[in-house]
Amino acid sequence: MSEAVVGWPRGGLSGACLERYRELIVTGMAPERIVVLAAGREEAQRMSARLEGAFERFAGPLRVETLMSFAVRMLAEFWGEVLGCEPTLGTTFEPVVLNFALTRHCVERACALCPDHEARFENCGLKEERVWDQIASAAWIACASGISLEAVGERLRAAWPNGEDTQRLALLGALSCCTRRARDYIRERGAIDAAGVMELFGRVVMGLDAFWGSFDHLVVDRAEDSCAVALDFYSRCQERGKGLFLAYTVGGGGLYAGVPQLAAEFVVRRTRFRYLERPDPAGEALRWLADRIARRIYPEFKNPLPVAVPDPIPQPVLLEGQTVIDAAEAVAAAIRALLATGVLPGQIAVVAPLIDAPAATVIENVLGLPLHTPRPPAPLLQQPLVRALVSALDLAYPQWGRFPTFSETRLMLGLLLDLDPVRAELLAADVFDPVGRGLRSREAVRYPERVGFEKLDRYQDLVDWLADNPPQDAPDCTLGRLYTDLLSEVICEPAEQERCFELIGLARRVRLSGIAAVPEGLGAVLRFAHAPVSRPPSPDRLVFSTPWSYINQGFAADYQFWFDITSERWSRPSWVGLYNHRVLTPEWDGCRYDFQRDQNSRTRRLARTLFNLCCRTTRGLYLVRSALSARGEANSGQLDRLILSAAGQSEPLSR
Repeated sequence: MSEAVVGWPRGGLSGACLERYRELIVTGMAPERIVVLAAGREEAQRMSARLEGAFERFAGPLRVETLMSFAVRMLAEFWGEVLGCEPTLGTTFEPVVLNFALTRHCVERACALCPDHEARFENCGLKEERVWDQIASAAWIACASGISLEAVGERLRAAWPNGEDTQRLALLGALSCCTRRARDYIRERGAIDAAGVMELFGRVVMGLDAFWGSFDHLVVDRAEDSCAVALDFYSRCQERGKGLFLAYTVGGGGLYAGVPQLAAEFVVRRTRFRYLERPDPAGEALRWLADRIARRIYPEFKNPLPVAVPDPIPQPVLLEGQTVIDAAEAVAAAIRALLATGVLPGQIAVVAPLIDAPAATVIENVLGLPLHTPRPPAPLLQQPLVRALVSALDLAYPQWGRFPTFSETRLMLGLLLDLDPVRAELLAADVFDPVGRGLRSREAVRYPERVGFEKLDRYQDLVDWLADNPPQDAPDCTLGRLYTDLLSEVICEPAEQERCFELIGLARRVRLSGIAAVPEGLGAVLRFAHAPVSRPPSPDRLVFSTPWSYINQGFAADYQFWFDITSERWSRPSWVGLYNHRVLTPEWDGCRYDFQRDQNSRTRRLARTLFNLCCRTTRGLYLVRSALSARGEANSGQLDRLILSAAGQSEPLSR
């Protein structure tokens, strides 16, 4: 019989998964026969570190990964069998899996080749980059839900609330064509996108007997974020007699491709489950408040775990300001008071529906402390070193038809030759040749003593190297030789070396995926390629985050400030541009997603979000509201009053 544990957010569920792993190891199970699935890469890394520390004396690889990385590894392991079922994938020796940056570039190319695409999406209200983003996201959600790409458009058409809006209906119906064209474009180049990986894993790999012989036990943390393909995987594990252990978080489930309600039904109906009631006693009062807030916002919210009425009842503190900036100043004053009592910055978090840069700057400047603000990964091309290396490639490949601008040349010379900004400016002014579209030799420098003779020798080495570079070499080979021949002594910082190798690896993936044949292929991909996510915050930094990043990255704090609590942005709509993520999952019942249904879905997700947030604090909750939003519009939300009434406050407790 499969087993499951159900518990609070941060209530020891990950520890229960590790404990199950320990039990299996003690019984003699080899580590390579146990697969542990975490919700994200950061969680997988944390679990791997804990397991390695606890079981370092055992031999064998630890298989701790995400569902996506597990599916990719299984595709590679059974690639021959997959090619036998999917001859259109070509004859590559291993699967070439595109990240989201490469996938979106392929969507762009596929849409550019479609004669009808521009006319269809001309007045959709979204920028081109956003349209490509939406197409790739819709394909990912559908494939993770086991839904064919052909069904995407019809589902969205059937769910659109206005059946008379023929223009929008035609646009939604076209998404099936877009996703299929992008899939074909990628397959023709012998590659697979993330959506294709999930589709092949569910349709092909899970049908192979050899796959089921590769492991004996499956342990899943945060099962509430499972997608439909994952639930099918668990079900087949049961049919095949595999050990299955699930950890389900009450009130959890925030991923677009996740189906938390179906996951909850699976736990209740298909497993022998038990409740895990061993959370930190320090947060018991706020867990009671979390339950009250969730039920006040969404009366149908279900929490099967017992909650005792605390004494005294926790009372949120209300901070107010006329504008968002005024509210930020009030937050900074309250944080300063906490710091004066000995509270560390890392024990404080500010959670807002939108990362407002002016508000963050006010808090940072008033306190004189750096903030940790987890943001979506920034494009690689924004990083100076990457821009410098790409400028060098533009010079090495004149057939691309690109030539760096003066500012790009100045940046390139400064970083690659280890020049300060003044000397880089002087050198660039003399050697930059926009007419000849190249760099002049060192003899063109009018005042060599001001630049430095040693630096000019290194500059001439760069010019000679570019002249001798074989233009037929692939960009990744050129970058590798550039680093080996000229840059290994200049780029000494480990972070910069890592970034250089990252760019080389990206260029190699571009070449393997066949995109290098497209003019300026690497430069186009770099517009979308992103740097790795930010590292966990240090204890001397307080967190400023959106609710969803805060939860998904596993943050917790003694004190939380819920910023701009009267903003409507706390409740996200189900329709996101061109698609509705709930419609592309099996939880959709086929009915139109009208205003009332959308409101019901929004309040249900908001209740889960606030429940999770409140369970991730232990000592105090501050509600921060302003009369005007960041745009100067009147805030009309009632969320603050709902929360205060849940705590039994008839009048706001202000500070």
